[in-house]
Amino acid sequence: MLGVADVDASAEPTRRAIVHRTIRATLGAGSTMFGGDASAFRYGDAGVAIVAPLVSDVGRGARLAALLRARLDELLRGMTTSVRAFSGARWQVRVGEATWTDEIATSAALLRLAQEALERDGPLASAA
Repeated sequence: MLGVADVDASAEPTRRAIVHRTIRATLGAGSTMFGGDASAFRYGDAGVAIVAPLVSDVGRGARLAALLRARLDELLRGMTTSVRAFSGARWQVRVGEATWTDEIATSAALLRLAQEALERDGPLASAA
């Protein structure tokens, strides 16, 4: 799955600091949050990619996507309320999930499906 935090802050350095702290905290807690068999990677300028096996659990992808959405929102909400320089920032969290099937031939095709799901996803929150 892919998760992106679109942040709008008063200044570009502030926006970058919020995004980087969010990504760093998500990557740092990757195996704890998403399971020991999950791998977390940076995705683009403002996102995170989580790769995890389904392990005979077809609903795991959707649950992990919901967890990623909640994690990103929780981090952004906490930072904008506790760090004075970040107050007033607005954000949107989007998540796209894709599951590997026999019809998907390559990891690039799987990534494209996740990116399409990310584009279709509406924002979870817009704050401040």
